[in-house]
Amino acid sequence: AIPHAPLFDEEPGSVIVSLRMEGFARGSSLPERRGLFLDAFPEHVGTSVAGIEHYRWKFTTFPSSPTSYEYVAWDQKKLVGYYAAIPYGYCIGGVDVTVGMVCDVMTHSEARGRGVFTQLGRYALDQMALSDVDWVSGYPVRPAVLPGHLKVGWRVAFELPLSIKVLRSNALLKGRGLGWLAPLLNPILTFYGAVTAWMQSAPSGYEVDSLDVSQFLALEGYPAFFQSWASTQKNYLKKSPDFLRWRLGAPECHYRCHRVSYHQEWVGLAITRLSVLQGVPSLAILDWMVLPGHEISLSVLLRHLGSKETGGWAEVLVTMMSRFQTARHRLFSFGFLPTPVRFKLILNRLKNHISWEAMLQERDWHLMWIDSDDL
Repeated sequence: AIPHAPLFDEEPGSVIVSLRMEGFARGSSLPERRGLFLDAFPEHVGTSVAGIEHYRWKFTTFPSSPTSYEYVAWDQKKLVGYYAAIPYGYCIGGVDVTVGMVCDVMTHSEARGRGVFTQLGRYALDQMALSDVDWVSGYPVRPAVLPGHLKVGWRVAFELPLSIKVLRSNALLKGRGLGWLAPLLNPILTFYGAVTAWMQSAPSGYEVDSLDVSQFLALEGYPAFFQSWASTQKNYLKKSPDFLRWRLGAPECHYRCHRVSYHQEWVGLAITRLSVLQGVPSLAILDWMVLPGHEISLSVLLRHLGSKETGGWAEVLVTMMSRFQTARHRLFSFGFLPTPVRFKLILNRLKNHISWEAMLQERDWHLMWIDSDDL
């Protein structure tokens, strides 16, 4: 998710005791929220993420009722905190649950270290516990935010490392002052890619069709494919056509859906987005669903993505998944390498009908970028 604003340990005597916490009033407080957003996330100034259209898409158009849960903290007349969640539908061990995906958690720079994060977090969770939300999830990447979450009952389930497959090294090396090495390294990367593709080549019969979102959503076969795939999973996000229409409808974001078939039978689906990540032109794989027995089709998909979908623009393929799923899909054998960037899945239980044990087993989850609000 969008990285939370930095959090610092509270100093004795510095906690704001006059905080007023309440549900967010969209009609009257949007300007204050935007000001808080720009203060908390200055890296997004001037981007579409900071725009009102992005806010409205994210928090007012989700296919559920309510569309989101939003809470704020005021110090006098100053908005100093914001905490929100979107009610994602999951199946956990055969039981349907609502998981509030927590995002856009913000504390004003002038109020950090004064208890706003903890107090607002506790208030928001108490309020959501009165709703239909069973659990809440988050995907922090900054270690500084964890203490505030842990204080109000969150647990770290497992890590979600980023893995990359380097197609060209130009931007990676240039950003480190080593751009002159790219002409030497790129031929090696090309040879390495060819070797891994040869070693992991799939049998004939696999094909990849790449579609824009509107074309994909017009396909009649997706619900049947998803049901077949879901029957092989234990814990997964319910990615209905309505959910994907929302998730892949973010303003100024362009997604592609890649259907993998075997002798015309639908066996896999990948969702991607072109993006610049840490200065590197990248093709991000947000989701990869494949039917058992067709895992080797990843080689066909990756060859297609590397040669056709990037148009020579993207220099790396990048994805996020748990270590268990990384090993299960044998990403290393397909040329992916681990990076130091690690998101975490954190969870908090609001109702008792699903056990912690059921939620904390890494091997039971299919979890990728699509489950968050990032990208």
